[in-house]
Amino acid sequence: MSVTIKLRRGTENEWFINNPTLAAGEVGIETDTQKIKVGNGSTAWNSLGYGGLQGLQGIQGTQGGTGAQGTTGTQGATGSQGDTGTQGTQGMQGLQGMQGLQGTQGPQGTQGTTGAQGTTGTQGIGGADGDKYTTAATGSVTLANSGTGSVTVSDLNVDYTVGQDITLAYDVSNIQYATVSAYNSGTGVLDFVKTKHIGSGAYSAWSVNLAGAVGIAGAQGTTGAQGETGATGAQGTTGTQGETGTQGATGTQGTTGAQGTTGAQGTTGAGTQGATGTQGTTGAQGTTGATGSYGNSAALAAAISDETGTGVVVFGTGPTISNITLTGTLTAGAAVGTSGQVLVSTGSGIQWSTPAAGAAFSEFMLIGA
Repeated sequence: MSVTIKLRRGTENEWFINNPTLAAGEVGIETDTQKIKVGNGSTAWNSLGYGGLQGLQGIQGTQGGTGAQGTTGTQGATGSQGDTGTQGTQGMQGLQGMQGLQGTQGPQGTQGTTGAQGTTGTQGIGGADGDKYTTAATGSVTLANSGTGSVTVSDLNVDYTVGQDITLAYDVSNIQYATVSAYNSGTGVLDFVKTKHIGSGAYSAWSVNLAGAVGIAGAQGTTGAQGETGATGAQGTTGTQGETGTQGATGTQGTTGAQGTTGAQGTTGAGTQGATGTQGTTGAQGTTGATGSYGNSAALAAAISDETGTGVVVFGTGPTISNITLTGTLTAGAAVGTSGQVLVSTGSGIQWSTPAAGAAFSEFMLIGA
């Protein structure tokens, strides 16, 4: 019984639209391109690379033959090397003189003793403490020209006494003037009688001071004299420098041995140089290709060496021109040169004419423009 094996197949477009995933080892054929792909079980058709068996390598063409190598001339023989002369003997080295002895080092002098430090003078007595009145204070006081008040100062060392005029300032715009009626240096309570004021209102934080000028500060006590500095001990003497030993004499230099004679140079071989092979003949020069056409009138004019005569290309001796077709409209000043004439074609042939400005005609040639 015969068995027919069929592979999955379809056109390139059908495969692209359906985009199936082939099983591992499954083969798909594009019937219109004859290309195949082999599935791996996970990659869709459109992402799968084309497969197929590798065709056989074409047969290598035969290598063209290599031309024969010209013969090389024979190398001349090299002459033998001459003998080298013997080396002269080396003279003996002279003896080195002995080094002189080093002198002994002198002893180091002893260091002098340092003098004792002088005693420091006693501290002078401090001056008496001057009176102090400036301090801060707290306590609610209403500004007024009469009545009594009381505050507690922060510095207990102030020297207020009964009857002194004081100021209690909250700021430059609110000040109470008063006279001290009592001061307790243990508690800092300062009682006073109001005499006048600046500003208005009640305040609890104050800067307190005498209303009159502050007394001068007490004199500063004198400073005790500085004690004398002890004398410095004398510097010890430096020991004498030991003498330097004499330098030993240098031994005499040994004589240098005589230089051996140099052997004679061997003769150079007299072999002849081989002849150089003859130069091969040069191939024949190929024929020159035809010259291409000229691209413009300037190039054509440059190629013409003679513009006189009666030939086909003549520009200087009045050639015969026939069968021309020129069209255009004459414009005054544009188509007429210094002579004012143009060559026109009429029923009886080509003749000179002086046209009017703006005249129209189908065939003309500008002369003297």
